[in-house]
Amino acid sequence: MAGLVGWLSGLLFGRAAGVHAKNAVRGAHAEQSGGERNHADPGPRRAAHQRPGNQGHAHDDSDNPVSAAYVWCHVVLHGVVGKLVNGFATAWQCYRAAGFHSIVRSLAFLASVITSLAALAADGKDFLAAREAWASGNAKRFTLVAEKIPRDSPLHIYVAYWKVARELDNDAGIASFLADYPEAWLSERLRGEWLKELGRRERWQAFLAEYPRLARPEAAHECLARRAELAAGNRSRLREAIALWFTGRDMPAVCTPLFSTLITQGLLNEEDVWRRLRLAFEAGNPGVAKSLLSALPEQRRPSPASIDRAYQSPIGWLAASLESGSLDWENRAHREIGFFALNRLA
Repeated sequence: MAGLVGWLSGLLFGRAAGVHAKNAVRGAHAEQSGGERNHADPGPRRAAHQRPGNQGHAHDDSDNPVSAAYVWCHVVLHGVVGKLVNGFATAWQCYRAAGFHSIVRSLAFLASVITSLAALAADGKDFLAAREAWASGNAKRFTLVAEKIPRDSPLHIYVAYWKVARELDNDAGIASFLADYPEAWLSERLRGEWLKELGRRERWQAFLAEYPRLARPEAAHECLARRAELAAGNRSRLREAIALWFTGRDMPAVCTPLFSTLITQGLLNEEDVWRRLRLAFEAGNPGVAKSLLSALPEQRRPSPASIDRAYQSPIGWLAASLESGSLDWENRAHREIGFFALNRLA
C-alpha cells in the first residue's frame, strides 16, 4: 500500500510528495502494530495521552488507526497546497526580476498596439489611397481621401505631414504641425527642411527662433545659423563660423555666402585658403580643391588642369614636370601640387 500511494503521489505531485506519502502510510501501519504493546505497557507515551479530568481512562491513537484513504487525502492536500505555494513563489520571483511596473507598462503598450492595429485596419484603405495620390502629385484626390482619415487615427500625422511637406513657404501651416506633434520624428524632419527654406528666404528672425528646437543640425543648418547671427549683429560665435571652413569635404552651397563674408571681412586669409586646399587634397577631393582656387590671388593660383593630372596620374605628372623643367619648388602653386602628387604616391 505504501508503495502504491507513494507512486501515485509522485506521479501527480512530484517525487517529494511521493516520499511523503510512503512515509505517512508506513507510519500508520507502525502505529497499528504497536497498539498491542501499548495495551500491555502503557509507559510514558500512554500517560502523555491521558486528558485532564479523565484520569484512569487512557486514550491511544492506535485505537483509531489511520487509514490509507486518510493518508491519501493528506498527501493530496499537501501536494495541492505545495503546488500553489510554489506557484505563487515563482510568480513573485518573476515579478521581482522583471519589475512589476515594467510588466504593467508592457501590458499597457500591448493594449495600445492592439488598439492601433484595429485603427490601422479601419483607415488603411484610405491611407494607402492618400499616399498614392500624394506621390503622384494629384492634390485634388489627396485632399478628398485625406479628409476621410479621422484626427484620432494614428495615421493622421502622416496625412498632416504630406499636406505641408511640399509647401515649405507655408510658414503658418508648418508651425501648426510642429505645435500639434512636438515629439514626432516627422516634426524633426519637417523642421530641418523648413529651416533651410527660411534661410533661403533669409528670414533670419524666424530662423533663430526655431533653430534651437532642432535636435540634429546638419552642416547646412550650422552655416545658416552663423549667417543669421551675423545678420543680426551677433558676432559672439565667430570662432565656430570660422571652424566650419577647415574641412576637406564638400560643404553645402548655403555655406558659400558665409565663407565669402568671412573672407571679405578678413577673418579668413590666403593662408587659410591654402590650408583648406591641402585638407581637400588629403581627403581625395580634387573638386573641392578646384572650387577654392577663386579665393586665391590669380598669380599664385594653380590651374585646375594641373590638379586633375596630379590626382589622376601623380607619377606621370611628376615625370612630365621634372622632364620639362616646369616644376618650380619656389612657386607656391607648384609646390602645393607637387606635394599633393607625392602624397598620392606614398
